Amino acid sequence: MWQDALRVCKEYVPGKLDMLQDEYEKEMLDKSTRGAETLIQQVMCSCILSLNQIVFIHEWFTCTVLRTLCSSVP
Repeated sequence: MWQDALRVCKEYVPGKLDMLQDEYEKEMLDKSTRGAETLIQQVMCSCILSLNQIVFIHEWFTCTVLRTLCSSVP
């Protein structure tokens, strides 16, 4: 769609082409920035989930060890 707009602008309104190209470049930069931000958010969520799993396993292990130790005390 942008390519068509640029082509038509170049043909019929060449004086506005620079403005349209600037707008196109800004839109493409915004899209790539949003894509990068989304990727970073997904990685952060994945890391948080992994940390939560590690904490859960550590707590489970600690409880199991404590239960075993307590059950062996007379």
